[in-house]
Amino acid sequence: MNEIVVKILDSFSTDNFNVPAYPLEIRNYSYLIFEFLLENLEEFYLKRIPEYLQIVVDAIDGEKDPRNILKMFALISKICKRYFSDNCKYEDSINNDKMENLCKSFFDTLEIYYPIEFTQPKNSPDKITSSDLSDALNNCFASSDLFMEYLIEVLQGQ
Repeated sequence: MNEIVVKILDSFSTDNFNVPAYPLEIRNYSYLIFEFLLENLEEFYLKRIPEYLQIVVDAIDGEKDPRNILKMFALISKICKRYFSDNCKYEDSINNDKMENLCKSFFDTLEIYYPIEFTQPKNSPDKITSSDLSDALNNCFASSDLFMEYLIEVLQGQ
């Protein structure tokens, strides 16, 4: 299993792998792979966690499909609870400046979706609502206490 995780991470690390440029289905699979990596990056790979987080930030940039946005929000929420919260078990082992920058990058990724402005096309088979997206975004914002200062700035600017 460890070898598979390393190979996947290395594949995503190449300059030739630009997730936002791929079609919807490939981006969808990418979110599933990111979820797999999140669940399988054991402490053995601790030094590669910032690399993984940077790959995710780069890959989710500008997602527009509501199905993938929901997946992205769920992934970010899990990442933030694991790596950017008070009960983070990795906090002392990872370069704090790098992690702070990554935390801000995740917030910046979320901020572009606030406030949610979405109307489902009439003929769409999906039943995703604006409320679904808003709830998922709010869960992301609540997933890390480190987002609080950034969120206050955004709300004051509204």
